[in-house]
Amino acid sequence: AGAVCDATPAFNVRGLHDAGVTSLCWSNTPGEEHAFVSGSYDESVRLWDLRSLKGPVSTTAVGGGVWRLKWHPTRPLIAVAAMHNGAHLLDVSNHATASIVAGGSYTRHTSMAYGIDWCHSDPSMGMGVGNGGGDGG
Repeated sequence: AGAVCDATPAFNVRGLHDAGVTSLCWSNTPGEEHAFVSGSYDESVRLWDLRSLKGPVSTTAVGGGVWRLKWHPTRPLIAVAAMHNGAHLLDVSNHATASIVAGGSYTRHTSMAYGIDWCHSDPSMGMGVGNGGGDGG
């Protein structure tokens, strides 16, 4: 199955971020099918619960403008491509306090981070970052 990630909003997020929304990604973690995240040029990732859309459950500042989000296939982790601030790994196991995992950031890019995915051939399920530049990732 896998998480469904696209840029087509299922509801109106206008005004719920301070800038344009660039990515939405729904959870595929068992028991968490009601959760999804949104990322924006406002440099934040917001965690939502479909059962109550009055506002985000939590907001995490990642810096650099969020370009892509990717939910881990089996765990409550989100890989984030933050254009001008590299890549980050968010732990969303506690919805109210979603946070960047200690040691879960890579900010040594010399160009922007535009893509993110999980390395499915690696048993540890590490994340890979893509960019539009020639700095080798």
